[in-house]
Amino acid sequence: MSARFSEDNEWYRARIRRNDRENKTSEVVYIDYGNSETIPWSRLRTLDPTRFGVQKLRAQALDAVFSFLQFPTAPEYLREAVNIISDSTADRQLVANVDYIDPREGTLHVTLFDPKQSDSLKDSVNADIISEGFAMVPKKLKAWERGAGDVLADLQARETEAKERRLGQWEYGDLTED
Repeated sequence: MSARFSEDNEWYRARIRRNDRENKTSEVVYIDYGNSETIPWSRLRTLDPTRFGVQKLRAQALDAVFSFLQFPTAPEYLREAVNIISDSTADRQLVANVDYIDPREGTLHVTLFDPKQSDSLKDSVNADIISEGFAMVPKKLKAWERGAGDVLADLQARETEAKERRLGQWEYGDLTED
């Protein structure tokens, strides 16, 4: 599939994320860049899979999520978390340590850090997000996460401190006590 990007009116390889039949629009992800947008169906075209398919040339953008983080579900805290992440990563050269690759979806689970400041996974963007109270360590850990004892212990200590200092989502107390 290709889609005509609204910013420059050029065609790029894309994957449809969801369709809105009523409005005749699709939310597409540009597989070589990672950005997405909702566009009318008139801006979609099929591509010759033998020349442009992902079997011929893999997607250049990969889905990735932060390792060891569970973000708040409350919209205001989630918005703050997104803003903090944007502020702390903008205009910086960061390194992503790939902690795990989901074999079914290919999603990368990553820890971000600035190699100029530290090469320790304990001094990471992930850890900073928890320290500021904008995410928590998941209660239900995946098998691969349970194997990271030192990192988990550090993140859990940071979460406890953020709770005690009532930072971010903890401003009104421990929301997980119920």
